[in-house]
Amino acid sequence: MVGFCPGFKMNYHTVNIIATRAWKNHGPENVMTTAGGFMIFRFNTEAAMHGVLEKGPWMFGGKVIILQQWHPHFVFDKNKIIKLPV
Repeated sequence: MVGFCPGFKMNYHTVNIIATRAWKNHGPENVMTTAGGFMIFRFNTEAAMHGVLEKGPWMFGGKVIILQQWHPHFVFDKNKIIKLPV
């Protein structure tokens, strides 16, 4: 799963702590951040990932986080995003 906070870049340590606490019932396996501000979340199962997506929207540190399922052709470019759920 891929996510980002519009207009805000969160460091790895903060993302890891918040994701682990918020999604402990879904078993996040790994958390990564990119230099461009994207967050990548890996789960043990696809069902666990869908559980997180379905229970959203989520806030990390008081900031909304936009989440979507990763796919092989995903482009890590925030300028390509034209709609945000509110």
